[in-house]
Parts: sequence; C-alpha cells; structure tokens
Amino acid sequence: MLTTLVLASLISAAGATDLAATNYTTPTRKLTTAEYPVFSDDLDMAGLEVAIQRQIDLWTQSGLRGTVTLGGTKYSASKAKTSLQAFKQLIDQYTLCRKTKASAQCAGYLNGSIQAKFNVFAPELVQGDPRYGQKQDSLFTGYATQPITGSATPDDVNTHAIYAYPKAAADQKQTRDAIDFHGALSGKGLELAYAPNLFDLYLLHIEGGGYVTMPNNVGFYLSYDGENKQPFAWISKYMLSKGYISNLSTGAQRKYLRLHPEKWEEIYSQCPSYVYFKVTTEPPNGVENIPVTPGRSVATDNKLYAFKGLLTFVMSQRPVDTGVYDLEQEDPSLIPMQNFSRFFLDQDTGGAITGKGRADIYFGQDDYAQYAATYQQQTGNIYFLLLK
Repeated sequence: MLTTLVLASLISAAGATDLAATNYTTPTRKLTTAEYPVFSDDLDMAGLEVAIQRQIDLWTQSGLRGTVTLGGTKYSASKAKTSLQAFKQLIDQYTLCRKTKASAQCAGYLNGSIQAKFNVFAPELVQGDPRYGQKQDSLFTGYATQPITGSATPDDVNTHAIYAYPKAAADQKQTRDAIDFHGALSGKGLELAYAPNLFDLYLLHIEGGGYVTMPNNVGFYLSYDGENKQPFAWISKYMLSKGYISNLSTGAQRKYLRLHPEKWEEIYSQCPSYVYFKVTTEPPNGVENIPVTPGRSVATDNKLYAFKGLLTFVMSQRPVDTGVYDLEQEDPSLIPMQNFSRFFLDQDTGGAITGKGRADIYFGQDDYAQYAATYQQQTGNIYFLLLK
C-alpha cells in the first residue's frame, strides 16, 4: 500500500503541522524498562545520522515552542531536539565500538545506554482500535520516490506527458481523463517529460514525487506543485468491483492494465484527481519541508502524531532484496519477507495512513525501494524515544 503524499502536501501547505503550536498530544503509553524491546539496527548508521542532522537543523532554524505529551506526561518540545542530539552521540560511540569490539558487546552498550537515558513509548491501543490486544500492534506499509524512465520529447515508447502546474484556471481544473486521453493540456508548453507507463504516472501522483531518468542518464527529481482539485478515488477499488482483479495489490493492478490497454480510459477516468509537478534538485520533502531520508523516515497519522521529528524504532518484516524485482506479483503473500528492526525519524504523513499503530516506511528511489514499497504490508511494533 502506498502513502498519499499528495494529501500530505496539502496538509503541509495548510499548516496542519505548525511549529508555533503550543501543545501536541500523542496516543502513547510509557513502557517499563522490562517492556523495552531489544534495540538493533539492520542498516549502516550513516543514513540515520543524516536524518537526525536534517531534523536538528530544521529545529535550529525554526525554533521549538510549546509541549509534546507522550505517555500522559507533558514534555517541553525542545526535549525532542536534545534527545536527537544525545542519540547522535550515542550512535557515534556505538559506531566506534563496532570497529574494535565484538558486535554483541556493542549491542549491549547500545541497549544499556538507551535503558539508562531514554524513556520509550508505544501506541496506547484501546478496544475498537485495529490490532487491540495483539502482540504486534502496528501495521507497516511502504513508499518510494517513484522511478520514471522518460524522454524530453514524445516517441514510440514515451507517449504520456508529465505536466507542470498550468497558469490558466480552466486548465488547472482539467480531469485525468481529459488530460491523459483527450489532450486537454497538450501543446501548451507544460510538458516536463514523457513516460512509457501510465500506471507509473498514476503512482507518481499518489506518491507526490519521483525521479526521472532520461536516455542520456541525466536525471532530475519531480516534486508536487499542485493539483486539479478534483475528487481522488482508488482505481484498485473500481477494478476489484468490476472483477478485473481478485485483490487490491499493486501487482495485480499493474499486470491487468498492461494486458488490457482497451480498458485504460474506463479505469483511469474513475480517478479525476490529477497532480502537477515541478523539477527539483532534491527528493520530495516531508510535512515540514525537510527531505525524507531513504530507510530512515516514516510517515504516521498527522491527526494523532502532529509533532514531527520524534526518534522512532520499528520492528517488523520487509521484502527480501533478492535482486529480482517482480512488480506484477498478484499474490503479495508469495513475496519473501525477512525480519528487521531499525531506528527512524517520524517526519512525514499521508492521507492513507490512519490510526495509532500505523506507519509508512520511506524506502528511497532505487529498484528495491519501488519493489519494497509495492509489497510492504506487515505487522510489527513501533516505539518512540525521548530523553528521561
């Protein structure tokens, strides 16, 4: 399942996450030390340090005011910044430890330091919440910076345009059907690139950003720059209702659409919403205009976790990186999975990400990232850390 960064961008533009707000509350409970998970990380720590520094820089520039409540206790919002600074020092020490000592000894140091210095919180589920009473209280999906192979001009392969935001009000409101199948914006100088696959462009709109690689291997990022204010609808639900697919998986949609081009207009017209883009030099940003970091940023429900930047820990499963990335697997249960645990920062949100135990993992922009984002839908546990 994919996060709707289109809606995230709208939330951000409307100021739903406002650093000037005075009080934030999270639906969490404080764990006893005996309840702490075993903290381990399956990635190189360099990416985590990048994510942490980006968040610290943002808070340094914008300032932190007000409070954030975790586990029923109100903390100064500035404590989130000192927590990241302290944790950055801790992982620096952990990284040095790994160079000279056994991994088990360093893991013991890491866990001991967290127990001594940090409070740990988990979602406080109540009756009626999804996964209430279950050991694995959270559901994790994934998203990626959509990769697009395109060209600067249309050709026999690249026939579908990616459009910039129109200046004319009438053009801004055109529907997906009018734009993609009836040339409503064609020839108006709005084409940023041309792509071969209409389904990839639909996913690009859902993700809110992507990366285009041109024939000369020159590439650029695409970032959200507006939308047509028409209703959004999942084409997967329509396809399922018509019996075109047997489940809502992205693989099933992709395969059916490849095999049935005669159904394209019928299917895509069910989603009138359309997104416009701009060329950027950086990946698409999270809700506070901070670049999300591959494998180190997660998106949570902005209504419940409006305070962004908290140090987060995830234990779940993810698709195995076999080097073979089949994007048309109709049965996601056949995708091999592996256990993993990792530190993240909660830096994003999405319209499809709702609930206390719910997060979307940002995998990045390579082939594995697209594959993982397509099939990531696993339960597990999420935790939030704050200095004592």
